Amino acid sequence: DSAEAVVGLSGMQVSLQPPTTQTKHINSVKWKIQRNSTSKTSVILTWKNEVEVWTDDLKEIFDFREKNLTLLIKAAQPRDSGLYLLEVTDDSGKVKHHRFWVSVFDPVGTLEAVGKTKVLGGGKCQVSLSCSVSGGGHVSYVWYRGKELIETPDNLSKLEEQIDVNSLENYTCNVSNPVSWVNHTFSQSCDNKQHTSVDYLVFIVISLIILLLVTLTCFCVWRRRRKQCHNNPGEPLTVYEDVNNLQNRCNQTQRQNPPGEGSTIYSMIQSQSSAPTSQEANTLYALVQPSRKSESKKKNQNSSFSYTIYEEVGKTQLKAQNPARLSRRELENFCVYS
Repeated sequence: DSAEAVVGLSGMQVSLQPPTTQTKHINSVKWKIQRNSTSKTSVILTWKNEVEVWTDDLKEIFDFREKNLTLLIKAAQPRDSGLYLLEVTDDSGKVKHHRFWVSVFDPVGTLEAVGKTKVLGGGKCQVSLSCSVSGGGHVSYVWYRGKELIETPDNLSKLEEQIDVNSLENYTCNVSNPVSWVNHTFSQSCDNKQHTSVDYLVFIVISLIILLLVTLTCFCVWRRRRKQCHNNPGEPLTVYEDVNNLQNRCNQTQRQNPPGEGSTIYSMIQSQSSAPTSQEANTLYALVQPSRKSESKKKNQNSSFSYTIYEEVGKTQLKAQNPARLSRRELENFCVYS
């Protein structure tokens, strides 16, 4: 009789169950295995009168179901593949046989796919495709163009075809064995433009020039901002001035109320600093009161008079006209406290 084919996945349980007609009026059962065509047949177990007798340590690999005479391979491995024979002896002494051809496979491994396109003459391109897997064993390769099966003479892991220029074709590589499969789809286009090493060199040079320009621009902006920050004064300018010294007062504009009343003098002093970029203005507040030197002249003046001077010190353009000045006599009568 022909053997019943059984396929198993590595690491999984495989069950060998005989037809039910062989499980009635049983006297004894014997399971045997022939791993390959050159090896001898060896006994796995013998069952009789509900007693199991195992050969060596095979009970760690196999298990037996007395109810239906099924032999189980607990965690099948490729080395467990082979021909399994069942001998059943009934109460009359008649012997029946049943055979199983067991094939255990590892799953198909990782698929590595490579696709290349080469421009040919006459508006054609050559497509070279390759598929390979690591592990699995006994794998078969099938190729498809779109959904159309490509007939190949042998079990080829490589495919070469010609397609039209400026076209796009989809190819699928299917790798399988009886227990698992993997596939990969290639989308191959044919571009008539050929890129030479000169093109890549020009691209690199242009990229370097752009990078250099961007770097120089950033450096110039940073330097300008740093220079501006350096030229800006960090603290306001404080001016202490003795009004009695007339020569120290220059470029002033003053407005004085008539004598006899509380007078307010507003003076703007033009900054003559060597920092032309300074844009900050500084204000000087000064209280002007009669000087002790003029005590003899207070007879004609009101000693309660006081004068307040507000002065703004900053960089402004010098005016063309000469500012108004206090007379020397008036300046001698005042002292500035700032």
